[in-house]
Amino acid sequence: MKKKQQAKVINFLIEDNIFNRYIDVYVGDKKLTISKITKKYGVYPEEMNKNYGGLSAVLKKEGMGDISLIWCEEPYSDLIAHECLHATYNILENAGIEFNRDTEEAYAYYQAFLIKIIDGKLSQLNKGKRK
Repeated sequence: MKKKQQAKVINFLIEDNIFNRYIDVYVGDKKLTISKITKKYGVYPEEMNKNYGGLSAVLKKEGMGDISLIWCEEPYSDLIAHECLHATYNILENAGIEFNRDTEEAYAYYQAFLIKIIDGKLSQLNKGKRK
């Protein structure tokens, strides 16, 4: 008899002092992530009902300001990069930095900043057993 695998979610918070923002990162089971986000922030992330394997969104939390949310069902580098681009766009647009030829480097560097932190944290937590 095959043992049922327990749902897991890796969760950590990135504090960004440049744009005064928190980025709450989740990697793992969708239902468990929805439950954690709902409990933590008091909001139900409607977008996660869609058939996506990842999501980037902005939540409003009293006393904390805007919180960027990144969720990926699996820790695949391409999916993480994809969601980090969405998060980068949201964060920089909110800071008044519109995407254009003159600002694309800022977007590229910020996306790389997020990817490096997330990838490093996942590698550390999974002791190099990334897919």
